[in-house]
Amino acid sequence: MTGQVSTGQKVAASAAHGMKYVTMELGGKSPLLILPDCNLDVAVDGAMMASKSFSFAWARSQLIFVDFYSSGQVCTNGTRVFVPKSKETEFAKMLVRKTKNNVRMGHGMDADVNFGPLATKAHLDKVRSYIEHGKHIDRATLLYDGATAAQSVSAFAETEFAEGYWCPPVIFTDCRDSMKICTEEIFGPVLCILTYDDSDPDYLTKLLARANNTKLGLAAGVFTQNLNLAHSVIARLQAGITWINSWGESPAEMSVGGWKMSGVGVENGKRALDHWTQNKSTLVDMSGSIASAFEAPVKAKL
Repeated sequence: MTGQVSTGQKVAASAAHGMKYVTMELGGKSPLLILPDCNLDVAVDGAMMASKSFSFAWARSQLIFVDFYSSGQVCTNGTRVFVPKSKETEFAKMLVRKTKNNVRMGHGMDADVNFGPLATKAHLDKVRSYIEHGKHIDRATLLYDGATAAQSVSAFAETEFAEGYWCPPVIFTDCRDSMKICTEEIFGPVLCILTYDDSDPDYLTKLLARANNTKLGLAAGVFTQNLNLAHSVIARLQAGITWINSWGESPAEMSVGGWKMSGVGVENGKRALDHWTQNKSTLVDMSGSIASAFEAPVKAKL
């Protein structure tokens, strides 16, 4: 089953009465770690893919936009983007520019379109409520609001799709780990930038502690040019699906599943087949006799 945590708990509880196997891919609040040495242009593309606003075919060809692909309606959304303070301004400017220039809303079958609507009116209202909470209660800085961008409202407003459940990308900065928009799964195109002090000699240990400070553990990723460092970071991230210098790629042979409250079992690959294979063990004795603890007693010789 794929769904939110509360739904997965109910399904798993029902299955337990009949001792049935289950696999669950549930919610996530996945961290994306931008390390100081990374290629910032590639990292921005990765952050936008992690936040998932774009159509799948286009995203694969461009490897761009982690938090906006599929309008953010993906469990593995990398919505907590950790950026070094030394790169924050440059990262934010590049992210806003690419979001503003590269998001193209419209019909999903149009090859030039890379951003679609949310699934339902109820979900649109839920995502918008998180955005309002981020602005007025969490008091994060609204760095970019696609709903007010000229490209989002002028050319698109007159089309036949204007009545859809559209929620253009939103980017918050000056975020804190405790904010509601940084702790709860929004399931929409909302990206939160969280900074860390990369001048601190122990910054990596503190960064990993913040990234892992969630009850969820579905996905995580890191961008760096140091492959050895990347593997060290990935080994310490508490998530079942991880990426290095990428986000979202998941070939059929790659088993994927969540840690913590993000699920049980895996999907895809041989491990998924093994999970649904009922095991039977058989031992055949060809000796013609049975070694027994209940043989007739043997009298000891005096």
